[in-house]
Amino acid sequence: MKRLVVLGVLVVALTLFTASSAFADTLPPGLPCTPTSNGNGAATCTVNGHNIVLPFFAGPCVPAVLNTASNQGNAVFHVIQNGAGDFWITTTNQGTFVGLPEGFSGRATQWFGDENNSMNQVVHAISDGQLTDPNGVTIMFHETFHFSISASGQQSPVFFDKCTAG
Repeated sequence: MKRLVVLGVLVVALTLFTASSAFADTLPPGLPCTPTSNGNGAATCTVNGHNIVLPFFAGPCVPAVLNTASNQGNAVFHVIQNGAGDFWITTTNQGTFVGLPEGFSGRATQWFGDENNSMNQVVHAISDGQLTDPNGVTIMFHETFHFSISASGQQSPVFFDKCTAG
């Protein structure tokens, strides 16, 4: 009888574990690496890129000429996922602008983060840069973007996109 009780408890525990895993977050498709377990219940991966061209995400305060620009330089992309399926994705890239109209030049650094668990989501980004136009006028800009949804689901999402340029 004792064996049946233990077996029953194991079956219930396994069923609950399997059901709770079904509600865990899944990583979005298209990541540049696949997290590998590191033995403590989490899985991580990191990719370093050098002399690569990435799109530049221009916000409302960035000069319109950057809407079609890319950033050529270095980047680091990192993913971590814990045993519950919660995940964090971050990337940082920095470099010089490419694809600008004749006479324009500049540099930028961007950081992006996306954190998700079964109850919350946060997406945020920071851009800093400097652009010089054909007349030698320098425009510096900084943008901070944030979007989050709380665990309660009752509150409106928190959103802001603040930028300065000049």
